Amino acid sequence: MTDVSLIAKPPSSLKRILLVTLAIFVPLFAALYVSLDIYDQQQRLAYISREDLALQNRVTALNTELDRSLSLLRNLPQVLAQSRDVTETLAQSDSQAMRNRLNRFLARATEDLKVDIMWAMDRTGNTVAASNYDQAASLIGGNYAYRDYFKTALAGGKGHQFAIGATTLVPGFYFSAPVTYQDEVIGVVAMKINVSNLLNWVMQPNVMVSDSVGLVIMASNPDYVLRAMPDSPLQAMSDDQQLQRYQQHQFEKLRLDISDIYGGYTLWRLGNHTSPALIKRQASHENDFEGIAYSYLDQLDELDHRHTAHLLIALVASGLLSLAIASTLVYLLRSHDGERQLRASNAKLEMLNNQLEALAGEDPLTGIFNRRKLDLMLEEEWTRSRRYRRPLSVAVLDLDYFKKINDTLGHGAGDAVLIHVARLLSSNKRSTDVLARLGGEEFVMVLPETHAQDAQILMERLRQMIAAEPTPWKQESISVTISIGITSLGREDKISDLLRRADEALYEAKGAGRNQVYVHCPQHVSQSG
Repeated sequence: MTDVSLIAKPPSSLKRILLVTLAIFVPLFAALYVSLDIYDQQQRLAYISREDLALQNRVTALNTELDRSLSLLRNLPQVLAQSRDVTETLAQSDSQAMRNRLNRFLARATEDLKVDIMWAMDRTGNTVAASNYDQAASLIGGNYAYRDYFKTALAGGKGHQFAIGATTLVPGFYFSAPVTYQDEVIGVVAMKINVSNLLNWVMQPNVMVSDSVGLVIMASNPDYVLRAMPDSPLQAMSDDQQLQRYQQHQFEKLRLDISDIYGGYTLWRLGNHTSPALIKRQASHENDFEGIAYSYLDQLDELDHRHTAHLLIALVASGLLSLAIASTLVYLLRSHDGERQLRASNAKLEMLNNQLEALAGEDPLTGIFNRRKLDLMLEEEWTRSRRYRRPLSVAVLDLDYFKKINDTLGHGAGDAVLIHVARLLSSNKRSTDVLARLGGEEFVMVLPETHAQDAQILMERLRQMIAAEPTPWKQESISVTISIGITSLGREDKISDLLRRADEALYEAKGAGRNQVYVHCPQHVSQSG
């Protein structure tokens, strides 16, 4: 008599569904997770790259406007220094009548030129005439020999300086020029325009201007004004030097700390803002100031939330799809026409697998085939060429000095070069050729029905084209060259032999000075370039 307990019971439908669901869910969720993660990273980098380019344009426009305005103001004292009223008064500074006439002349010039104050000083720095002669805070009688703008003009140059007025206690830009009489400097004429009259320069959002020693003198955010930039020369100045220049000392530092480095871009923590910021600083060597533009990357939080949502969607979608597929499979297996419906289900699964395989075979940066897809395509072409005794060539292409681009311009520039070169190669190859990124800066082209000599002609054309078409990058372009090694299929060659000889030819091209094409076949080696 048979023991019923020894007979294995078939699993229930629910158990079958759960087992099949789990088997489908794991690889499906992994594929969706990787794809969505790569997509979200590309979205973050694209957002940061757009903000970086916009900042560069903004700081350039800011500096251009500042340079234009300050250059016009710098020339005004030179014109005043050549007037007879200024020259004669400083030559005969003991004449009160001439001083009074010069006072009125400077007052009219101040009003006509729309500046705040003009004054004339003798060689010792004493002010003998000023446009505000009739005001309580008149500069007449004050000595400003300690100011940098006075020292520069007394030495025969055009002086300019940002400072806070010792008499008026108002911050502004100072400009000066020497006054000469009979080829001798007899004094200095100076003018000032207050910062309050220049605030239109920083009306655009998120900009600052610092002076030659790193003190923020204008900013769209008033909280940043009169803050010291980190590691600025201002920190090394003595209290007396700061007092002479700014009428105060011990300036508070502007909070500016590195928050993160993402994709080659440095993100900063600026002020009390919680979001990281991109910052562009550009110095004006002509006028001794630095323009600063910044952008708070508030959308990064939104992109992070979107990334979390994508992962939840992938989790739910993978679970539901896996459950649906598993339930369908179990149902079809139990139905009378299960075989026919199973074939249909298999076709759907095959389509899904093909889509996943396409994702797995694509290089996420350049959009061309990756190493995995290259191995499959090369094996197919090698098999066909061996079977029908048809020619087959392989070329290995490697960008010259690529590491230098990453080190000097950043990984964002390196990625742009890789994308540009891949686009050139892809759009200029033949339809039967296979192009793949092997890794880093190295590419491979499989050339069916092509002898080594014909492959050399094709690769030489591509080499010249890449050298002639630099990569656009921000405000400049990046020129690159490429070294290429070629080999063709020999009678007894394995796939590894093809790649090895192509690599050897590439190393010979590199050793011969780069930017060349070398052919290395079993019997001979030839070179062009």
